[in-house]
Amino acid sequence: MEQLTAQTQELIYCRRSNGLDIRVEQTEHIRWLLINGQRQSQMDLTAPSRAIYPYVQQFLQSLSKLTSHDILQFGLGAGELNRCILSKFSEANLTTVEREPAIVDIYQEFFQLPETKAREQLLIGTINDFTFACFDSVIVDIYPWPQPITAILNSLLPLLKTDGMLLLNLPHPELCEEVQAWCQRSFQHVDIFQNPGYQNQLFCCC
Repeated sequence: MEQLTAQTQELIYCRRSNGLDIRVEQTEHIRWLLINGQRQSQMDLTAPSRAIYPYVQQFLQSLSKLTSHDILQFGLGAGELNRCILSKFSEANLTTVEREPAIVDIYQEFFQLPETKAREQLLIGTINDFTFACFDSVIVDIYPWPQPITAILNSLLPLLKTDGMLLLNLPHPELCEEVQAWCQRSFQHVDIFQNPGYQNQLFCCC
């Protein structure tokens, strides 16, 4: 066991997969997913559907503008977005694509909500591995982003309905200008957010 501030942080799961050191640790109230020693996501054990990270709160606010919520997401982690979206929008259906099978296994065992399980589909692969119908919203929440970035972004457009919304969590500040220019060429309305204390740029495009 390890110390985290004044609380005891317990290791409850450890696995190596495809060169990744994946761990699940928790205190009395919080459970974390760590990959190669970096915290990727967390869950409040007393309120599992509570949005903890500011970008999740921002995405939920943006999604509230939609009248329907058939959503495609790239990137899973510990599934904070999954839990929050499916709890907040009772009619939502969420398809999540995750490239690492071990992450899907860990999410299902340690982070998934049983009450929303029927409304989510988990697929193992990448953006280019599947053919989808159109969605009300597409969310990209992956790290690192694949290259070339413009080709990846262009592949997202056919996945959106005409009035659909694209949400991007961009963890690479050096790509911000390129992504911003693409968004402004491709959509009529683009909002860009950055939460204090975080490098990530958030793009809401519709």
